[in-house]
Amino acid sequence: MRIAISGHSGCGNSTATTNVGKALQLKIVNYTFRDLARDLSVNFEDLHKEASSNLIYDYLTDLTLIRNAVSNENIVIGTRLAAWLMDAELRIWLHAPLEARASRINRRESEKESSYEQVLYKTLKRDEQNRKRYLRLYGLDIEDHSDFDITINTEKLTADQVSSLIVAAAKW
Repeated sequence: MRIAISGHSGCGNSTATTNVGKALQLKIVNYTFRDLARDLSVNFEDLHKEASSNLIYDYLTDLTLIRNAVSNENIVIGTRLAAWLMDAELRIWLHAPLEARASRINRRESEKESSYEQVLYKTLKRDEQNRKRYLRLYGLDIEDHSDFDITINTEKLTADQVSSLIVAAAKW
């Protein structure tokens, strides 16, 4: 079983990917710009800012995902572009309104001392930067989810509920 889980920041991609992988005993891959920044020993915000003019960061991140996808038949990959970068039997888009996502990100990154409004602005700006980059890089509009098998609004669901829905769909 090959499952791709995609969605914007703060939708629960990482958690869902981990939970689904464990429940279905699949290899779990969730390699993002945050991971790349850590591997390169650079600040995430700086990397993301530079990514708008330097495509190498996208290529490095996506190459890691593609390598994993082609070498594993039983895998769940969770990143923004997972559903576009792999041939998956189940393609999931996780959705939540901007405000809910910003609130989650703000809680997750509370040590950075940013206000909710600052996180909301950064999230909106990052969403737009990502959309423009993916259009330029791959001709993909990440706002078009018409080719996904399932879209889940994660705003009012717990992480366990979201994961359970995906597991149920995979078993079905």
